[in-house]
Amino acid sequence: MEQSRFYFIITGKIDHQFFSKPPPAPVLEDDQVLEKAVQKIKKRRREEVVKGEEEEQSKTSRQDNVKLATQKYLRELRTRNGQLKKLAADLKN
Repeated sequence: MEQSRFYFIITGKIDHQFFSKPPPAPVLEDDQVLEKAVQKIKKRRREEVVKGEEEEQSKTSRQDNVKLATQKYLRELRTRNGQLKKLAADLKN
């Protein structure tokens, strides 16, 4: 306890290792509470906007992927049909 008193005198801070409980949180004034609340709300809104933009990008990328997959499937069908027509023409000759 004596060390704690000297530590406080020298540094101006309380050494918490000598106490069993942590000190209570400082009481905030109304202005400080409101300011922190506004900061948290703004942070959440920014996160929601970023998340919304990511979802839009993923939707557009999904749409692009669907279009590409459809085009690939149609190209394969046309190629296969062209090959079958060519074989049928060769068989007739």
